[in-house]
Amino acid sequence: MGELPNNYVPLRKLLFVGWVFSAFDLLVKYKGWQTALLTLITITASGFTVKTDEDTEKMLKTAPLIIVTEHPPIPVMVSLPKRSDIFLITASEFMGSGTYTQKHLIPVFLEDEYEHANLQFVVKIVRFLNITPHVSKEEARTRNIQSIQIASEKVAQGGIVVITPEGIHGRGGSWYPGIARLLKEIKQKNAYYVKAFVATNTRLGLLSHIPILRKMILVRYRVFFSKPQKIDEITSEDIDPYILTQSLEHEYKKWVSSLTE
Repeated sequence: MGELPNNYVPLRKLLFVGWVFSAFDLLVKYKGWQTALLTLITITASGFTVKTDEDTEKMLKTAPLIIVTEHPPIPVMVSLPKRSDIFLITASEFMGSGTYTQKHLIPVFLEDEYEHANLQFVVKIVRFLNITPHVSKEEARTRNIQSIQIASEKVAQGGIVVITPEGIHGRGGSWYPGIARLLKEIKQKNAYYVKAFVATNTRLGLLSHIPILRKMILVRYRVFFSKPQKIDEITSEDIDPYILTQSLEHEYKKWVSSLTE
């Protein structure tokens, strides 16, 4: 993929909060990706349960998978059986969070989409802090194609790739077609597609990261996994990525609704 441009401020070098990303990166180095994420989430969560069946759990332990979920993805990754080959497709801003952390990240460049984001206050913070690697539209498109190829290679090697298709549209927002393009890129017959959903007892989960509020906001997570589907049975060479994306989004939201009925 090549080096990122040096026209931005890496998260680990941010004033006042950069040390948090550096400390987390060291935790990834010495304890591993999932353990570091578990440490992070247990700081702010008071309860954590996983809902799946025995056959799905076996698949989560060993199979090459694409896992699709809405934000937040961290509880999903923590809920998976202990594996060293879990990767997250995420905003390019997080590539500046540390050497060991970014080994588990696959960047997507969406700066030009920020004006369409639902959470505009987040966009304003991102731009104010200048934590986005700035690239042209053409380079962003090229790098995103490379990221899809990298993700498909991780699955080909037997790994898990987690993706949040709504991206900067926010939880419940419409999906980007990158999910369809990724599925179409995967060629092996034994790769599977799994839906995951994170239910919480509060919409104030982000505030639980503030120390003074941590004990006041008790966040409890419930993570659900669907039965795996073979990727070659839900996609084909000739299907349009936008049509496939709409179908996947519809099926995902239908599945989530069935969990809450």
